[in-house]
Amino acid sequence: MSFTYFGLVKAKSGISLEEFRDHYENVHVPLVLKFCPMLRDYRRTYLDHTRSALAAGFECPYDVIAEFRFDSEADYLAYSATIARPEIAKVIGADSALFIDTSTITRLMGEEVRSIK
Repeated sequence: MSFTYFGLVKAKSGISLEEFRDHYENVHVPLVLKFCPMLRDYRRTYLDHTRSALAAGFECPYDVIAEFRFDSEADYLAYSATIARPEIAKVIGADSALFIDTSTITRLMGEEVRSIK
């Protein structure tokens, strides 16, 4: 069984969604990957706020869904231990604070079930 961790993330106030995405992809992702080789996959789905959800009167509180996939629980636990190390948490946290509204991050764990393979 693989393990999947999701982070629901909102851009920091005062930066555009383009700046948010640029920083996420070109600075933050390489930083995380530098410290976390145990990740099998690290995906981001940027939400399109101009589509149907808004048309129905729903305001989405997030700008991206980050998806972290691991081959095993051991890899997930190694990731958790790595990002909790004070020297790494300081670096990743400082970068996150530059472009993410860190007070709104929601973290979820899940198991994928596919209908079409």
